Amino acid sequence: MKKLQILLLIFGVWLKTDAQNIVQYEYWYDSNYGSTTLVNNSSGSTMDLNTSLSGTSGLLPGLHAVNFRAKDTDGKWSSAITEQFYATGNWNIDTYEYWFDDDYANKITNTVTGTQNYILTSNLNTSAVGYGSHALNFRAKDSAGKWSIVFKEFFFKSIGGAQMSNAEYWIDSNYANKQPLTFTSSNIVFINQTLLTANLDDQLHTFNFRMQDQAGKWSVVTSSYFMAHNQIVGYDYWFDADFDHKKATAITPTDLLTTEPDFDTNGLSAGVHVVNFRAKSSSGKYSATIAQNVTVYVTPVFTPIAQSCSGAVLTALPTTSTNGITGTWSPALNNLATTTYTFTPNVGEFALATVDMTVAVGAITTWDGTSWDNGTPTCTSKAIINGNYSEAVNLEACSLEVTG
Repeated sequence: MKKLQILLLIFGVWLKTDAQNIVQYEYWYDSNYGSTTLVNNSSGSTMDLNTSLSGTSGLLPGLHAVNFRAKDTDGKWSSAITEQFYATGNWNIDTYEYWFDDDYANKITNTVTGTQNYILTSNLNTSAVGYGSHALNFRAKDSAGKWSIVFKEFFFKSIGGAQMSNAEYWIDSNYANKQPLTFTSSNIVFINQTLLTANLDDQLHTFNFRMQDQAGKWSVVTSSYFMAHNQIVGYDYWFDADFDHKKATAITPTDLLTTEPDFDTNGLSAGVHVVNFRAKSSSGKYSATIAQNVTVYVTPVFTPIAQSCSGAVLTALPTTSTNGITGTWSPALNNLATTTYTFTPNVGEFALATVDMTVAVGAITTWDGTSWDNGTPTCTSKAIINGNYSEAVNLEACSLEVTG
């Protein structure tokens, strides 16, 4: 039991109350909250737990978690603290590796001196992940070359520095039962998955999270999807009422979908649509459908304008794109030179940006009696004859003007 004594010394820095005494604590292994052990306590407002814990003899070899929380004289429980430990038979642990979210390709592997009781106390390098909610995956290898099962925990990373001090999370729309969190100097805080999923049905749920800076201002809320008792292995989605054209997407099995599902909006008209989303669990069952609005913005599309003859009357440019966006063009039409015009969508249109279109105007070439000053005219050129012309060739031009 030495490994658990060392492990739980870490808890002492957490178990301190300002005004209340700690009267009880409880602990359990992995997600087996039904077999929790409850212990009375009389140490006061601060408790350093350095006793051996019971209940490890029935654990299978491999990576496990011990979860711990305390209750004060008001009957309020603290947040749960979770630490990992590895239960072995006669083999020693010599290697461990970890990675974030589904990025196994960039796993970090470390070797350790062979031991049956190894507690990971070093900080994990989270520099490659952005702020918000993430999954930490961890496994260990013994001297027989066998890897443990993958142990997964979810954590939050703050923006960094001293500006972020607190956070909170809640499930679905149940903000009234939000759970507060406090960032340590590492800017990382873990949550207890057992408490997160307790009393939830095996449907699709949303995990909502936000952070608070030292000025008391809250960040925007980020949300992730999860299923309480199974992994998510895929999802279906469709737009509006068009279920017949739903799209199915398979994903790497995950407990928490930390990235926003990729909804392909190609082919949708500009404007507000309803996307319907349901997740598929590892048991093969689908969750209830979640519907939310999605706004589709498009780039205005126009049919190219054919090259015109210099000086010819230009047809007004269309004020409605082929995909239904209305707007205006600038500058004014110029029938004497090739010009690039900019289309600016009207206010309220669901357009991504302005669009440029170039209208080409043919060149002008003049015959001075001996040669053309701008090259032999073509079907897109305006030809001006300003001198005697007696060439025995066919003359091709979009417009002909004789001045001399």
